[in-house]
Amino acid sequence: MASARGDIFVQNDSAFEGKNNKDKMWTACFAAFSAALATVNFGYALGFTAEAELSEQFNSNNSAIDLSMLNGNSSKGFSMCDPDFDIFASVVALGALVGGLLAGILIDKIGRKTTIISTTIFYFLGWVLIANSYCYYGKHGGIGDPEFCRKHSKQWYYSMLYCGRVITGIGVGMSSLVVPVYIAEIASARMRGALGNINQLSINFGFVVAYMTGYKQNLPTTAYVPIGISILNLILMVFFLPETPRYLLANNRRHDAILALYWLRGQDYPVEEECFEIEGHVNFGTQEQWQWKDLKSSTFYWPLIIALFLMFFQEFSGINCILFYCTSIFFASGIGAQLKPGDTHILDTLTKGSEEYAIYVCFTLFIFTGISCFLVDRFGRRKLLLSGSVGMFISLILVSVYVHSYPVYYNNVDDISNFFSKQENTTYAILAFVCILCFIAMFSIGWGPLPWLLMSELFPIKTRGIATTIVTLSNWLFVFTTTSSFCFLVNKIHIYGAMWIFATIVFIGFFFTLFFVPETRGRPLEEVAELFIRRKVLQVSILWTRHDASM
Repeated sequence: MASARGDIFVQNDSAFEGKNNKDKMWTACFAAFSAALATVNFGYALGFTAEAELSEQFNSNNSAIDLSMLNGNSSKGFSMCDPDFDIFASVVALGALVGGLLAGILIDKIGRKTTIISTTIFYFLGWVLIANSYCYYGKHGGIGDPEFCRKHSKQWYYSMLYCGRVITGIGVGMSSLVVPVYIAEIASARMRGALGNINQLSINFGFVVAYMTGYKQNLPTTAYVPIGISILNLILMVFFLPETPRYLLANNRRHDAILALYWLRGQDYPVEEECFEIEGHVNFGTQEQWQWKDLKSSTFYWPLIIALFLMFFQEFSGINCILFYCTSIFFASGIGAQLKPGDTHILDTLTKGSEEYAIYVCFTLFIFTGISCFLVDRFGRRKLLLSGSVGMFISLILVSVYVHSYPVYYNNVDDISNFFSKQENTTYAILAFVCILCFIAMFSIGWGPLPWLLMSELFPIKTRGIATTIVTLSNWLFVFTTTSSFCFLVNKIHIYGAMWIFATIVFIGFFFTLFFVPETRGRPLEEVAELFIRRKVLQVSILWTRHDASM
């Protein structure tokens, strides 16, 4: 049962339909999408990793994939796990660890809005360094003096590249923490689910833009695109968007909070009532800093445990490994191959086909995250997480069975041609591709956006900064662990073994969600935090399950 004040809040929030409500929705959506440009840059950084996998900068032989290594054989001349690419892929996560820690400090010190502004500066500097590093390759040009670039060695190029990636990673870590909090605090309770998913939608949109830009362009050209995104993000945040009302009220800036609420909700919305509702839950007058004793409170440690496990299951589902190495996986599985006996351009054909099919993965990621925006407030967080777990588990099992049962072995080009010229093998490869798309779709509906959304909803404002810092740092530690260890797993237990591990973790995640994750749909943030007072987490989960069924 909701508190009386909470019921008033929800009722008032839904009482304004029609034109005024549309105006309110437009401004809130504009603010959310503008802030989410920072996470577009986040997604672009991930997509930049994926498109670099087969680039000439990392592959002197223009082939990064070792088919036989994926299936347990040895071969020469090809390597999926190029050491330079492994560093390139994982170093962003190290920067994100620093960025998450920095954002956790800044988010309460200087505010949500100013922290996002700081994030855009890190993005800008990082991408400038990356773009400048490519001037080492004279034919591509660059920001720096070409004559200067020609006089320096390849070590200079890699130093600039990795430094830029670390700084970009700082921006990634900061945006992954502050953007979900900003969106959650500007959104009304009724719109928070849909607007909260904009964060993950923007990440996936950035991934698609990076992959599509890099598909026909060289990497140096694509490095300039996020520079423009950073500038646009900076302009919108500085000149148009307000600080969140909750942060302003917590810092005794009631007048500014009222103005921000009018900007977000519209002139005809009962702003005073919402302001009064928020004031009842924040430390009005002066912002009281969290203390160590607060960490012993059930309103802190139970949500923290839930959020940490959600992030663990999200990353150890193998999503980043599949996204970063999807071209290699498709190549090794023969997905996208259209070969005929005697084909003399087999590697080129496989590479082109796998790259084209990887683009379908990007669009699936983006489209189904968009669909999730419309489903999350209709069906709730728990149902999407549970259904996503089922779909991901089945997909991973089927793909691993295919890779194990129909391995692509090759010692020469004739072996590859003979394998893929058989209709049966081509059919199974297509089925494996469909399963991968199903995995991506189910992840995008549930485990992609919802852990970040729940992270922004579960904690009270007093400990939200430190809590989201811990969760974000842990998330990027999980990202670094999975991406840096994927090649090791493939070498030891092959690609199908790695997918079995991912499937097992997804299976466990289903039961964790079933028994421990509460439903937060349609509730003010302050009321969600109050659920954990004097209640065990299992009771909270059962309580929300019953409430959800009655709605």
